[in-house]
Amino acid sequence: MIDDFLIFNSKSLPFKNKDEFEKEIGQFFKLIRKLSLERHYVKLKTNIPLESLKVFENLTFKEVLNKVDHDIKSLILSLIANKIDVNIEIPIISEEEEKNLGLIEYKYNDESNIEMGCVDLFNTFLISFKSSLEWESPKINIKKYIFTEYEEIKELEVEINNISKEEHLIFHKEILENRRYKIIKDLIDNFSENKVKYLKNKIIVNFEAEKMLIKLNKEVLEKAITVLYDLDIGNKKIEDYTYSNESETVRKNPILSEKRLFTFDNGSKDYAFNHIKNLPKGNRIYYLEKDEKIYICYIGPHLPTKNFK
Repeated sequence: MIDDFLIFNSKSLPFKNKDEFEKEIGQFFKLIRKLSLERHYVKLKTNIPLESLKVFENLTFKEVLNKVDHDIKSLILSLIANKIDVNIEIPIISEEEEKNLGLIEYKYNDESNIEMGCVDLFNTFLISFKSSLEWESPKINIKKYIFTEYEEIKELEVEINNISKEEHLIFHKEILENRRYKIIKDLIDNFSENKVKYLKNKIIVNFEAEKMLIKLNKEVLEKAITVLYDLDIGNKKIEDYTYSNESETVRKNPILSEKRLFTFDNGSKDYAFNHIKNLPKGNRIYYLEKDEKIYICYIGPHLPTKNFK
């Protein structure tokens, strides 16, 4: 299982003035949303309650609510109420976890910095406001202090990954793509356990369809899971695949249409005639779009038609 959290850079606040803050706060939320939707980071960890941080002119998030326009006020309120695209968690790690990790110290600009240290420890991303040139780099150098085998303290310089603007997503594209592949691998290895962690419920895989996954060979399974994951997070739409409805001959034939009548997890039954054809060896994904969800009803060999038994 891979870590699913980002770490907030409290050093990236405050801004020099209100204008710069209003210019950049929307970008911060946009980055959070993109990383949440496309790469499935579900948490933003910090050691300091965000509402208590100084934003500009020595004022906290709460104190600037009546000094900004309605749209920015809404963003701030969602941040304070922990109703953004990721869940805000405090602290980053507990004292016991810190002790178990054997953490000595990390420093940035000769000051202790546990936030940046945890970015290195957990191999994740630091999320910064673009409040100064200091945070416009996709890489930040920090110092790490460790014990050697001779119980001496050794100083190392390490680089951590930082994101404060959309260009950084391009810079870190390889890392983010590798994360996608690891998520897909986790889903392939144990779909039942990991679907709760990685899927956002745009795709609902009915239990009967889920049971079919273990019967698929490796090639078909990998492609099926990739299709489901990309649809769920919005990387792809149904229209991006080769798909079709069943012919009128199939739909009006009682025996053939019965093969497309599926049981849903709530016990109801419905027909699913639409199917994606992009799986190897002629396999299909039958689905039903309903209530802004895509219900996956069947994953497996081509269902019978008049000309295909």
